[in-house]
This record gives sequence, structure tokens and C-alpha cells, in this order.
Amino acid sequence: MNGACAVPATGVCRPAPLRTIVDYQATFPAIQTAYFPNTVATSFWSSEPNANYPNFAWHTDFKFGLASYYYLKSGPKAVRLVRDIDD
Repeated sequence: MNGACAVPATGVCRPAPLRTIVDYQATFPAIQTAYFPNTVATSFWSSEPNANYPNFAWHTDFKFGLASYYYLKSGPKAVRLVRDIDD
């Protein structure tokens, strides 16, 4: 994970990779703060809308580590920018 945290960001994370950085043993924020310092305990948008509900998009909640699509795309959420390490 150290190498992935050091590369420049180029896009918004998809839902599955975003959930891989959730620390289910932690809350407020539910993330390893040693790797991701200053992460706000809030919801972060993913880059994928929900296929069945076009007005909704997937997000991961870093308060408790939950993932859901029950939020309108127009609602305010944070984003986490990532880069594919194969680039």
C-alpha cells in the first residue's frame, strides 16, 4: 500500500477499489490514518453511477466503512483521487 499512496492522483476511484482501503476495525474515520492522514470521516463518491438508478451513484462512507448507492449524484460528497499503478 505504501507504493500506491505515493503516486500522483489521476482520477476518482471506482467502488470496489475504494472499499479496499476501508479499515473495518476503525471508525471516524474508518481508514488507516497512517497511510491516509487527514481523511475526513464522511462519504466519498466513486466514479460509477448505479446502473439501475441513473440519478444515484455509489459511494463509500468512511465514518463506518459502508458502501451504498442511495445518494443522489447532485448531493455533496468528498472525492478521493487515485491512479492505476500500472500507468
